[in-house]
Amino acid sequence: MRNCWRYTPLVGLGCLLLGTVFLYSKDLREGTQPGKNIQIQEILNQVQEVAANIEDKKKRGSILSHLARLQARTGNAAIALATASTIPNDWQREHALMLIGWGQTEIGDTKGARKTATLIKNDSLRNQALAHLARWQAAAGEVDDALDTAHAVTNPARRGAVLASIALVRALRGDWVSADNYFEQAVQAAATVQNDSTKIRALIEIAELQVLARNRIGAARTLDQAEAALAEMGSNAVGDSLRAELLSWPGVQARPMMGALAFFRRKHMLGCYVNRALSKKKPEWLGRLGEPTYAWMRLRPADAERALKRKAVRPSRLGFTGWVEVELSSRAHLEEAVRWFGCAYEHPPRNVKRKKKKRPSTALPSTALRTGRTSRTGGARRR
Repeated sequence: MRNCWRYTPLVGLGCLLLGTVFLYSKDLREGTQPGKNIQIQEILNQVQEVAANIEDKKKRGSILSHLARLQARTGNAAIALATASTIPNDWQREHALMLIGWGQTEIGDTKGARKTATLIKNDSLRNQALAHLARWQAAAGEVDDALDTAHAVTNPARRGAVLASIALVRALRGDWVSADNYFEQAVQAAATVQNDSTKIRALIEIAELQVLARNRIGAARTLDQAEAALAEMGSNAVGDSLRAELLSWPGVQARPMMGALAFFRRKHMLGCYVNRALSKKKPEWLGRLGEPTYAWMRLRPADAERALKRKAVRPSRLGFTGWVEVELSSRAHLEEAVRWFGCAYEHPPRNVKRKKKKRPSTALPSTALRTGRTSRTGGARRR
């Protein structure tokens, strides 16, 4: 295998070896399977030699990061840390430490993983490492250690998600009292998030886990908090959420149109987001000052008839056929608007082709061409 380095690209071969080792190193520890472990260590040493010859620093750092994780998964944490220290890029070095912690966690070395997490200076990467560790500890039944690790997570949204995961594990094992307690702690952690959109997303994730834990009453309460936070954001923020959602759909583009923001999928208009602040001129149909923003959806006649049976949907104030309107004043109304935008996306109405008016022709009449006359004086056409 040593002779193949000269004929194979270094980066591709290094990735191939890392993938091969990853498949066989899940349950390997030093001394468990001596023959196979020695073979794995030889391959890892060859990968390290390959990485040393890669000139591109980013590619070399990526190979060394995953190499360090595999070394940790084979029980060689000290060698993995030494490999991570050779990475030139600061962020990649911190990322390698996070991967080392993941590798230690996956072979059951939770104490070593916690110690490695303390070496990570980047807050986001350290929180990811601790969250991964806490979930594994909870799944292994180490509830006290999992809670201690979860409370070490500094990001409140991520800490709430970890606490909710621990609660779900306890609920699935029948410990409903502890599960309710941990869910309550998770909601309290999410409620301290400063960014409103992040807070709402964190609360919704917790509610989803509560549903999985068959705690529908708690999930309803959590969603009420999310809706209250959404109401505090104001209708402009709800409109921003609508725009972000629609623009994430494949093929959807936004275009300013008559003081509104129109959404198109190719040539089909899905609808508009109407906000008084977006228009310099203030036509009457934009609504009064202080009125919540709203959305228009362009639907097929049958879909529009179904939509108008919903409480949050009303006919468009412009009176166009097939157009409906939803006021963006709450989370429920936002979900209603997204629902009918989705209907317009999946089943767009047909575009009406306008008949072009025929313009008077300036060409010579056919009789003039046959007779060869090109003017009123009757002059003959030259041959």
